[in-house]
Amino acid sequence: MHDLMHDVAQEVAGKEIVVANSTTGSLDQRVQFRRIYFEGNPSDCANRFISTAQIRTYLQGGNSWGFQFPLSMQLKKWMNLRALHLRLTKLESLPNDIGKLLHLRYLDVSESGLEMPPESLTKLVNLQTLHLNGLDKLRELPRDLARLVKLRVLGIAHYRSLNYMPDNMNRMTDLNTLPMCVVAKDDSSMKQQLEDLGAFNKLKRSLEIRIDKKFVHKKEINSKGGGYISNKKHLNHIEIMWLCDDEDENESANEEGGTDNAEDLLEDLQPHNNLKWLRIWQYKGTKIPRWGIKNNLTTCLPNLVYICISRCSGLQSLAWPGKLQFLKSLEVRDSGNIKYIEDRIFGWSDSSTSSHGAAIEVTQQESSLFFPSLESLCSWMLPKVKGWWRGFSTSGLVMEDDEIAACKLWRRIRRGRGYAMETLGQCLRFLTLGKLPKVDDLPKGMCYLTALQSLKIDCCLLKDLPEWIGCLSSLQSLRIEYCEHLKLLLKALRKLTSLQQLELYGCNRIIEKRCQNPNGED
Repeated sequence: MHDLMHDVAQEVAGKEIVVANSTTGSLDQRVQFRRIYFEGNPSDCANRFISTAQIRTYLQGGNSWGFQFPLSMQLKKWMNLRALHLRLTKLESLPNDIGKLLHLRYLDVSESGLEMPPESLTKLVNLQTLHLNGLDKLRELPRDLARLVKLRVLGIAHYRSLNYMPDNMNRMTDLNTLPMCVVAKDDSSMKQQLEDLGAFNKLKRSLEIRIDKKFVHKKEINSKGGGYISNKKHLNHIEIMWLCDDEDENESANEEGGTDNAEDLLEDLQPHNNLKWLRIWQYKGTKIPRWGIKNNLTTCLPNLVYICISRCSGLQSLAWPGKLQFLKSLEVRDSGNIKYIEDRIFGWSDSSTSSHGAAIEVTQQESSLFFPSLESLCSWMLPKVKGWWRGFSTSGLVMEDDEIAACKLWRRIRRGRGYAMETLGQCLRFLTLGKLPKVDDLPKGMCYLTALQSLKIDCCLLKDLPEWIGCLSSLQSLRIEYCEHLKLLLKALRKLTSLQQLELYGCNRIIEKRCQNPNGED
């Protein structure tokens, strides 16, 4: 069937399409080729094959990186061009004559080394797709980019140096693909940048919002209180990142008004409830927004399947992710001030309130519905964590001061079945306990994670593996890192009949010798 369809396609295309490379002989100059796919040095193609103004599509394929494309020479012959694909082709600049290709609908110069697109690019009034992905040196987009009102796809992913977005982009109402948006510190365009973002109602798939560390968000900018991305029902993935270098990460968090500024901005960046994937990086606020607290999270974002909180140095607790019915993956990384994952009180019916004034209580019945769909859980570099919920020692979910520091969040299951982790034991497949400098033992409750397939442990004070580790009947991969005090692997590991991979990295040399194949003792 495949060969048949290929033959049919060739018959329909006739001689309008040609596929060639550097070894292809001369083509029939009497044939008006309209579409060319070329692999190899693009100069060979330009010099040998293309001399007609009838070309509608040129696609540079294969590995052409390092080859210079003689674009200036060809533009005068390609005035009827509709599509130009020069991905991975060496282009330090685009000629100003690019603006004369008034019929051009598609342009891809991704990963080409282009440093600055010419302003004449904004004359391509019929352009619908523009790919500028992976241009590391690109700092600015053409200032009049908003003139491309027919643009539907603006590919600007994988940028490192882009400083700001052009003004008046709210005119581009047909835009449905915008991988990244930069919110810069320029006071003169502050209001416009956020309002432009709110105008892209057709955006779909994913969006990364990068916020300058010195950006000042004034509440009076939008009297309606946000709405910048809450109307984007087709967006599935959103990443919100505050730009901050390592050396000034703590400094920016302590600047006057910096915390309130970040909290107000995140409040106004409430996503649509169709969102499935949320990542927040380097947020400087101490509390989560109102749309993320208590039951608001399950109402505002009920369809989340992935949450990642990373390098949020001021945050002390998260929302209530345990109640999200479809959540499959939760990552909490490098957030040194988090004390409780969920700022609720287990079994507490007093008038305690959260930072937003809402009562915080979790009952044993609620805990039985804890993470019904979770498959992957990662905690990494959380030195101050005290537990998952607040509560008393009588609840069975509370950690006394002399218990394990960062690993205390697993102690909520130490009483076994009947508590929150009974549900987790049926679905959790991936677990990472990383950068836990005070942990010297693993909680017994983990023995109920019978669905666990992958376990990664980085606890430098860990001395022994518990006997119950043999109960992890589904475990296929076990990786132990930087556990220098661990000198012995128990025979219980032999009960792990599903284990396929055992990795030891940065551990005691004694244990590495014991595990060597074929003469090691273990």
